[in-house]
Parts: sequence; structure tokens; C-alpha cells
Amino acid sequence: MSAISSSTSTSDPSTTNVTSESFAKIFVADSGEHKIFFADLRDELSFKPIPSTWHPEFLAYDSTRKKLYWNDFTAKQIYRADVNGLNREVVTFASNEAPAGVAIAEELGVLYIAYTLSNKITSMSIKPDKTIPRDDPDFATQGIKEPRALQTDEEQGYIYMTMNGEVARKHLFLPQDALQTIYKNIHLNDLSGLSIDFTRNPRRIFFCSITGGRVFYKDMSTSPDKSIATELTYSGQSPYYGQLQSLSYINGFLYWVTRQNYTRSIGITTYYDNTNRSYVIKEVDKFMVPRDHLSGICHWRNKEMGTKRPLFYRPCLFLYS
Repeated sequence: MSAISSSTSTSDPSTTNVTSESFAKIFVADSGEHKIFFADLRDELSFKPIPSTWHPEFLAYDSTRKKLYWNDFTAKQIYRADVNGLNREVVTFASNEAPAGVAIAEELGVLYIAYTLSNKITSMSIKPDKTIPRDDPDFATQGIKEPRALQTDEEQGYIYMTMNGEVARKHLFLPQDALQTIYKNIHLNDLSGLSIDFTRNPRRIFFCSITGGRVFYKDMSTSPDKSIATELTYSGQSPYYGQLQSLSYINGFLYWVTRQNYTRSIGITTYYDNTNRSYVIKEVDKFMVPRDHLSGICHWRNKEMGTKRPLFYRPCLFLYS
């Protein structure tokens, strides 16, 4: 991968600093180990921890302001820090409910937060002129049922979400517009692991079911039948064994995380939409209860505009349980 990576050791041997230069890395929130781990995508996924709060679960990255965001299940708040875990700040006031998935619309400078029990998605400005911590007012409630993972697509103006038996999207700029269902299956009440192929137009949406390790994708241009999606298998069987926590799509590769009994693994599927697709699985003994993971943070310079934009637009999040 054509990305620059760099890291330096701290005086604390249990953590590692990551510089804020351009890089391509995967971050994993592990609520069992009470840590956030990172690995270089080019370095055989050798994970190291960075400072975190007690119970991190979902992750989001703001490449404009170079901040890593996450929720904390115990504190019931959202936090942010530099990618090395330092300069940590509290973003939201403590809530009566633990927040779930988080997503960022970078150009708008807005953070979106899912609340599964309250059946709502909130939003708040994270622009530099806004003080934190602060309240996060409701963004969407109508039609929202147990939201979990979130993804934003600012170019086309939508926020995508996994919910109880459903994948849906809502317009970012017209919040009064109705929720649009993309896929619905009442037998899959644990849909999670949301990712988008931003190179395609119309978009391709990836999502997964935790139990049974089922992975699906759906093109926004295909049949309007909300019950139809393409399920990925390998030789007629699903390779995503155990409890599939989440997945991310990056430049033709699917990265995914599973948990089965005492085994925690990172997997990579190549040529996922080809009959000759293959996959590799790497067990990671550092993980205890992996939750959300963020992969593919990388910057590139737009020659026409002279500005930096994220290579994978919204760095993909994975690991949900």
C-alpha cells in the first residue's frame, strides 16, 4: 500500500506513540483489555496498544483535525485523542445511556452518535471553535430502531447505519427527509460491521451479522427489493467463523474480526467478488474482547485542489459486539 507510516516508542513499554504523519493503519478497540490497539497494515498486523479509557468500543477518525474518537461503555461518554492516544479530551457530557457507533462528517465538522436503547442518532459540531464537553442533540429518531454502526458519505450526502434487522441511510443535509431502508431481514437482528466502497458510483455497502459469521454487500443501483443482498461465501461456506465482530473494505480487500471461544482473529479476504477469492486469518492473542476497529487511515494530496483528503474517505471502522 502506498502509505507512509511512522512510530516511536514512549518511556512506558506498554504503549507506543504513533506520529501524526500520513499512514495506513488499523485500530482496534478492545473493551476486555481496556485498550485501543493499532497495527501497520504493511507490517503483518503486529498490534501495539495506545492509551485509552476503560471500556472503548466504537471508533471514528477525523483526518481533517487528526483526532481519534471513541465511545466508552462504562463512562457513557465520547472521547477523542491524537492517534497516539495522547491529549485525550472528553467530548460529550455523561449520558444515562452508553453510546454505540460514532461517525464523522469531516467537511461539515459534525460528529454523529448512535444510541441503541434510545433508538436515536444524535449529532454535534466538532469544529475548532466549539467548546467541549457539550450536549449532542437529536439528529434522527423517526424510524430508528436499535442503531449500532454508522458510516458517513459526505460526497453523496448520506449517513448509513446498521439497525435491528435492517441497513438504512438518511440524508445528511435534509434531516427532515424520511429514513431510506437499503436491506431488511427480520431474522438478522444483530447486523453490524458497516463499510462502504467509495470508489463505486453507485456505492457498494458491506455489512455483517455477528452470529454465524455472515457477510453481505449490496449495490445501491440493484433491485429495489429490500430483502435482497449478495452474501459472500468461500467454496460454498462462510469463512467468517465464530462471532464476526465487524469488517472494513479497503482498496479491494475486506478486513474482518472474529471471536470464537478464546480465539480472537483478524482476517483478510482478497478478490472478494471473484470466484477465486481467498482469505487468510491471523490469531491475535493480545485481544480479549475486541469491539470496533478502524482501518485505512491514510492521506493523499489532491493535485488539482492542493489539499489533503483521506484516501479511504471515512477511515473504515470495525469490531462490534
